[in-house]
Amino acid sequence: RTLRLLGPTLGRLQSEFLGPMIERIYGVLLRAGRLPEAPEEISERELKIQYVSPLARAQRQTETQGIMRTLEFVGPIAGMDPQAAQIVRGAEMVRHIAELNGVSPLLLKSDEDMQQEAQAQQEAMAAQEQMMQGAQVMDMMQKGANVAKTAQEAGLGESQELLNLVQG
Repeated sequence: RTLRLLGPTLGRLQSEFLGPMIERIYGVLLRAGRLPEAPEEISERELKIQYVSPLARAQRQTETQGIMRTLEFVGPIAGMDPQAAQIVRGAEMVRHIAELNGVSPLLLKSDEDMQQEAQAQQEAMAAQEQMMQGAQVMDMMQKGANVAKTAQEAGLGESQELLNLVQG
């Protein structure tokens, strides 16, 4: 209840006072050379201020709860219409929930890591499929060798009877 009362006030305070003040101080310090040079990876990105007070975290928790409630509804609907589950971007949703809960990005896999793992999985599956096909070929060759050995022992040689034995 307190969150509902303080939420709008905190939102205005952040967007109209704290945000502009932090951006102004950052700009002044940057122009004065008082900040170290930003790494190349983030130098061209726009800064995003994230508040970490208990009240700000509580506000983010309500968004997390909304996402989780939505997912609870998606399950049964997807049971009736599988296409409904395709609307959810799972990886992005997990990243967003982790961000809302204050999880360090260092603990999450990057998109590149995810792609590399998916590619490695596909390559492993292809290799396994090739091994299975190779095993089938080897099995067929073994059966053919057994048939040839049986034919040779029976004295059939390369006659029509051998063909009948192989086909049968």
